Amino acid sequence: MQKQKKSLQAFTLVELAIVLTIIGLLVGAVMVGRGIIRASELRSVMTETASYVTAVNTFRLKYHALPGDMNNATDFWGAADNNAATCRGTDKTGMIATCNGNGDGILNIGVNHGEIFYLWQHLANAGVIGGNFAGRVGPPGPYNAAFSLYSVPGFNVPGSKLKVGAAYNFRNRGTNNSDAGWFYGEYGTVLMLGMSTNSDNLPRGALLAPQELYKIDLKLDDGLPAQGQIVTRPGTNADSPFCTEKTPGAANGTTGTDVDAVYRLSDKELRCVLIYRNFFE
Repeated sequence: MQKQKKSLQAFTLVELAIVLTIIGLLVGAVMVGRGIIRASELRSVMTETASYVTAVNTFRLKYHALPGDMNNATDFWGAADNNAATCRGTDKTGMIATCNGNGDGILNIGVNHGEIFYLWQHLANAGVIGGNFAGRVGPPGPYNAAFSLYSVPGFNVPGSKLKVGAAYNFRNRGTNNSDAGWFYGEYGTVLMLGMSTNSDNLPRGALLAPQELYKIDLKLDDGLPAQGQIVTRPGTNADSPFCTEKTPGAANGTTGTDVDAVYRLSDKELRCVLIYRNFFE
């Protein structure tokens, strides 16, 4: 028997067109899928933020105190350390026992206070948020009053579904009229969402693209990066230098005084942190 020889035929133009169309549809589907996933992640930011508003308000109604600042927290949950001076440095992971704040209505971060970290443990103890928080400064090393005020997602502050390493934390910022790394204005107590860094109590690393934060800001507030309740930081801040610009298309260089700044929508990179100011008002 003779073996039949199969001839190799080249693709016709029609077949090539069909293959290219299928590839294009697959690529398009992947891109659309990624867009849907990212949109869902951005919606989670709004859901998470709203949940902390509800949690803090529920806590205040129940205990008549600000979580973290509460000066009788140990009456409810016991003392992690009877020495107030060293309690702030005690790792309270897995404990209900906690530390008292000083009851002055402000979340303190100074030498004698770790209230921004007590806050998350107090909220979890009250059952208004999930999680297990250490109620102390994050690793590495023990509490250092001069430095080392780290926010570590999953350890002493909650993380975000948006990205691994993203974290939330509070801080009393008061009124800013001199620090060019923040837009000038009244901040009160802020809730910041950004990437955790090893050099600040707030998670200040860039997490969102300007377009993304603009959409969140527009949905929840006014769409302006230096006005309203949802804001970010100016270009003089090294952690988010290209998030904002003075006017559309203008060169970067916003400082604290540029309160009419806009988001730098032409930049698609992750440049921004989200700041929810006057959180308790």
